[in-house]
Amino acid sequence: MAGTYGQLIGVLLFVYAGLASAGGTVPLEALPVGLRWLSYVEPLRQVLAGTRSIMYFGAQGAAGLTRGTVAAAVGLVFWLVVGTVIVKWYDRRRFYRIDPEILAHVDSSVQQYKARHSTQAQVPAPAPSDDGEAPASASRPSANAAEGETGSAEAPPGRPLSP
Repeated sequence: MAGTYGQLIGVLLFVYAGLASAGGTVPLEALPVGLRWLSYVEPLRQVLAGTRSIMYFGAQGAAGLTRGTVAAAVGLVFWLVVGTVIVKWYDRRRFYRIDPEILAHVDSSVQQYKARHSTQAQVPAPAPSDDGEAPASASRPSANAAEGETGSAEAPPGRPLSP
């Protein structure tokens, strides 16, 4: 339940408020004081300044590219550190992101899959016959395989059985 609230706050703060305070559609001077203050810490404004510098000012650092790049890098490092701290705290408290029973089921399914495919890889291919030809089953496909059917007596839905 707490994850849902965190996602809601993240969407409201970084998407809605970020779009409104980025300065892309409305000049920063025309924004209310709260959104103007938020625009200094929102990453979208910095990305927009860097993009504007590339598109209109020949990718000059003084036109906003340096500020946009540095702000994006600092923001990335900051959120990686915050995410790492939260995950370490979460693990120290022994909270589980996924139910342990599901993890056990996935682990056993993976082990069964590996065991099944390791035994199939060890089965040798049929040896050619003494006269150098491939085995009869490999050289001649069955009539059903040529027609694309699986050999069952039932026709696919919508098609009648052929005589």
